[in-house]
Amino acid sequence: MADNSELASMDENQLMDIELPMAPGIDWIGLLQWAGIAILIILGLIIVFWALTHYWFRIRLQLQLRHYGRRLKALDETVEIRRISYRIYSVFAMAQRHQLISAAETDALAVKINQACFSKPQVSRETLIDFMQAFRFALSANRPRLTSVLRQGFNQFVSFIGLNKGLSNE
Repeated sequence: MADNSELASMDENQLMDIELPMAPGIDWIGLLQWAGIAILIILGLIIVFWALTHYWFRIRLQLQLRHYGRRLKALDETVEIRRISYRIYSVFAMAQRHQLISAAETDALAVKINQACFSKPQVSRETLIDFMQAFRFALSANRPRLTSVLRQGFNQFVSFIGLNKGLSNE
């Protein structure tokens, strides 16, 4: 019984830390934080996807050219050299189809690759390696710069939203 009287006197004489109950309703600040995080993640994924679609194809072609160049330097067989030249032609055709190279460079490179792939006498390895270096240089020279890609993306975003219609009338 002494314990109860001590607790009662202790309760009356000391301040107690009481937490107020949460107000009923929705935690709007927490909801806004989670929505902001979700929007940032989605926006980040969209930017990554957009960058991959603009840059990945060009990078993939350059990696294929590098691979074919290594195989070409290691080979001595004429049959395999002819097969690699056809693969290089297919890479060039993809780059031409997707307009990754300017028209003037495309014409000059098309003459070289047609001679290398479709001529009756077999071309040398060095000729194919020189073509591949010129092709790789043309791919990297026509690569869009980051500022132009960002400018183009911003213009597409503005036209998607429809802000440019209101700005063009003024």
